[in-house]
Order: sequence, then structure tokens, then C-alpha cells
Amino acid sequence: MFGWFKKKTAIQRPAIVRAPFHDPILGTLTWDDNEEAWVADLGHPLASFRILIAGADRPNEQLIFQAQSFVPVPEALLVQIEPLLKHAAHEIPEGAHEILGLRIEAIVLLWPERPDTAMIYFDGPDTDERLWRCDYVSGQVRDLAFDD
Repeated sequence: MFGWFKKKTAIQRPAIVRAPFHDPILGTLTWDDNEEAWVADLGHPLASFRILIAGADRPNEQLIFQAQSFVPVPEALLVQIEPLLKHAAHEIPEGAHEILGLRIEAIVLLWPERPDTAMIYFDGPDTDERLWRCDYVSGQVRDLAFDD
């Protein structure tokens, strides 16, 4: 997400080549230097999003297990997110159109010491410069917010 900033401020080091990692549930995960994470692209008909997973030479095993829980029924996650968005739209009526247009862009699992914690990032047609996100803790979504 901040790849452009990292490129401007970082010391140029040779890229480490990491072989793709295959998981029977997530499919092929590839390393993304910009995200500094392993990425699985889920192309479910109702919910197409990416899952970013921490790890060095390979994705962290605990985080893979958590990521796998999103695959069989992404609808369960959507069912939780819908009321969160509706509540936020009610609380911020001037932003209701933007909020109700949000869709999951990525689920980010970066904390091996807290495998039941993730951040969910959203995208939408009217997000402008805002980066919308919510927490996902112990199977529950909460705290919709944005960064400018």
C-alpha cells in the first residue's frame, strides 16, 4: 500500500526471489514486494478479494490456517460486513453513498502472535483518497474507519 514511499526512502537492495507457495485451499500464493506479504487471490463469484499473509521464505503456518477459514464461505464475512456498513452509513449520512459502495479489497493477516486478528481493507467507486478499513478479531468485524 505504501510501495511508492518505500521506494523513495529505502536503500536499494536486490529483491529476494521467493518461489510461489501452493496451498490446497488457498491455491497459489505469490510474494508481493510492494505489500511485503504473500498474496492469495480469491475469485469467488460473490466476493473476489486478496488475502495478504505475513511470512519470510513461506507464508506463516498459523496465518495460513486463519486465511483458509475465509475461503469456503466468504458469504459469512459479507453477512457480518453488511450491518457494519449500514450502521456507519446511518451514523455518517453525508458519507452514506460512499460507505454503502464499499467492497472487500483485501484481508490482511500480518500478526503471527495474534492469528485471530486481521484488518479488512475496502475499495469502492467513490473512495477518493480515503483508505477504508475495519478490524476482524476472533471471527467478528468491528470498527469501520478510514485514513486520508
